Amino acid sequence: MRLRVALVALAACLALAAVAALLLDWSFEKAVILSPVIVMVVGAAGFLVVLWARIVWESIRGGRQDGPRRERLRCRSRRPTDDEGPDHPGPGVSAPLTYGPQARASGAYRAT
Repeated sequence: MRLRVALVALAACLALAAVAALLLDWSFEKAVILSPVIVMVVGAAGFLVVLWARIVWESIRGGRQDGPRRERLRCRSRRPTDDEGPDHPGPGVSAPLTYGPQARASGAYRAT
């Protein structure tokens, strides 16, 4: 298995060197000498393409999938219902809201 992987990598490296020699009008020997640089440049370019494709894909998808941190923030920032009253901390919150405009408006604001 490792021999097969090494042969495929060698073939890919030689193919990249041959393409670079054809595109840049170099001799094949010069392209083979510079093949580590050619492989690194092609790998870096591939990395950037994949990175930016993922960034674009995630921005297009938008907020369809929220992470657990956003869910916790949403849970803490929701307003209490009429049954809970203004001083009820809400689900997942252990202390009443003691700051902010909602606390001041509801009378629950206290300076600490």
